[in-house]
Amino acid sequence: METGQRLMPQNRACPNADCPDFGKYILPLEAKFCPRCGAKLESIKDSVKTQDECKEAQDIRAETNHEVKVETKLEAKAEKPVEIKSEESTIAVKVSMKPEIISGEKHPDKFNFSINGVSFNMILVEHGTFTMGDTEDQQMPKSLFSSFWGGNKDYNEDARPIHKVTLTKDFYISEFVVTSDLWRAFMKSEPQCLFRLKYNRYPVPVAWADCMDFIRSLNTLLSSRLNGWSFRLPTEAEWEFAARGGNKSLGYRYSGSDDLYDVGRYGRDINALPNKVGEKDPNELGLYDMSGNVDEWCEDWYGPYSSEHQTDPKGPVSGKGKVVRGGEWFSPDHSCRSSSRNYRCVQYDGETSGIRLVLSK
Repeated sequence: METGQRLMPQNRACPNADCPDFGKYILPLEAKFCPRCGAKLESIKDSVKTQDECKEAQDIRAETNHEVKVETKLEAKAEKPVEIKSEESTIAVKVSMKPEIISGEKHPDKFNFSINGVSFNMILVEHGTFTMGDTEDQQMPKSLFSSFWGGNKDYNEDARPIHKVTLTKDFYISEFVVTSDLWRAFMKSEPQCLFRLKYNRYPVPVAWADCMDFIRSLNTLLSSRLNGWSFRLPTEAEWEFAARGGNKSLGYRYSGSDDLYDVGRYGRDINALPNKVGEKDPNELGLYDMSGNVDEWCEDWYGPYSSEHQTDPKGPVSGKGKVVRGGEWFSPDHSCRSSSRNYRCVQYDGETSGIRLVLSK
């Protein structure tokens, strides 16, 4: 068996980001060093801190003031830093923005935020009406790869009946899912799943509780400057509308193309692990990785669709799990379509589910 072949269950992988075999499991099983670059192999367990270690690190940080610099960039004059005091820390916030732009009727196409030197963009999605679910452009022939994963299963069943959805308000959605460097820029604790957290620009898979903690912390950090706007997860309808390209949609099966390989990391590459964000092509709105790589949490509880025309739907009031969308790096192609649905229970440890932020009022 050749070097770099992925094994299940996991064994040791090369930790050297410059090595061609980075992140791949190395054979033979008794190997201790990467045969390509000589780096000492790591197992996932070796890179995960114990709960005691995480608690100890958190206690140490709590004893000192934790200073985080935040910049919000628009075409405006800079204002002097503002200090937000809390029981846990003092956070120095440096902002540059015009409040009248964010509260006005005409919204800019993009907001740029920089937190402690880590930037992220929020892309405008203008309100509109679309057909949600198993539309004709989402249907696909049975491929050998799909058949291997599920035989004759009807992959479109839970995306029916198709129905009209009207979103009445503009919103902003993040260009990428939350990355490891953004998480580290201001969060004091580490998520339960530390997969590749030490490498910049990789998505951070998180459990539901960590996801909520991140969004609360981000809103606390920026609330005084957002003029009533706030960060949250997308609803399932907002997610699908954005993945399809919003009002700029060209009717692709996946988010940005009919060829999944162009826009997403998925299970065709059996050695695949999650990509760095932005390494595939974007969709019509300039959003990356909405097909494959990591699936993405939504606000809605999972439930059956209705055939009725809906306005700003938020899903059922309860359910067996929270909706996740987009498919993962190991998913078959049919799971990465813009209409494909899945869910995770809120107790799920978050090994495959990332955060795509929405900014709305």
